[in-house]
Amino acid sequence: MKNTILTITDSLKILSHSEPDRPNIGYVKGRDGFCFIDAGSSESHADLIRQMIDEPSQDMDKYLVLTHWHWDHTFGLHSFNECISIAHENLISKLKWYKSLSWSDEALAKRVSDGEEIPFIRDCLTKEIPDRTNLQIDIPKIHYKNEITINLGNKQLEVFFIDSDHSDDNSVVYSSEDRCLFVGDSLYPDIYHKDRYTFKKFFPLIEKLKTYKVSTLVDSHKDVLRNEQCAAYIDSLLEIGLIAESSGSLEQAKNQLIKKTLPFLDEWKYEIADNFLKKM
Repeated sequence: MKNTILTITDSLKILSHSEPDRPNIGYVKGRDGFCFIDAGSSESHADLIRQMIDEPSQDMDKYLVLTHWHWDHTFGLHSFNECISIAHENLISKLKWYKSLSWSDEALAKRVSDGEEIPFIRDCLTKEIPDRTNLQIDIPKIHYKNEITINLGNKQLEVFFIDSDHSDDNSVVYSSEDRCLFVGDSLYPDIYHKDRYTFKKFFPLIEKLKTYKVSTLVDSHKDVLRNEQCAAYIDSLLEIGLIAESSGSLEQAKNQLIKKTLPFLDEWKYEIADNFLKKM
């Protein structure tokens, strides 16, 4: 579980993603406060997240934004009681459901057997938190509907909701001063329904993300992208989506994609196209 801290600027850091399924965690600092983007997967992950704080913070405003409800982004929240935690309103019912569940090995196995959980999450969770006897799942203190702004003094964070196939509580965070966009897991498919994308959610999401001026793009489970890499990654996803939309089958999509070299996604272009076309 090796994590490294990537320093983009003195006021923008990323704790890198790692096994078993730890996401990238953001840290944005302003004159009067700081904000974490996501709470991590566990108490031990949260301990590493705190290492990004590089100066005394007693008098600073402290915030934490949850990008969505999945365990790897939220199970560390209990370790950040001093932070004002923020999430989209749809996340609240999801975490209340989490709180109502048993997290024993037996209960997890039954949920997988019943189709309520997927084996990948069971496997990663049991590696991250082998003993879940005292697992505490906290509810964020503030929830919003469309967007909310966090004032850090000399910079502001724009937190906004965009529906995505991956989750219906999807928050994206943008720091205009840093030209940094945290997209969470918003660019991933619906893992609970055969890894499917839908065109009606995917294209508006991409259209919205492309409106932002970005020199640092933080996808939760990929290496951080810089400068021209950001647009190249988004454009590659968009091109796969457009080809899938114009194709009647995966075979037709492959015939077009084989002629394309798509930055950052060339290895997975057929799989991604299939994720669009599974419903056909």
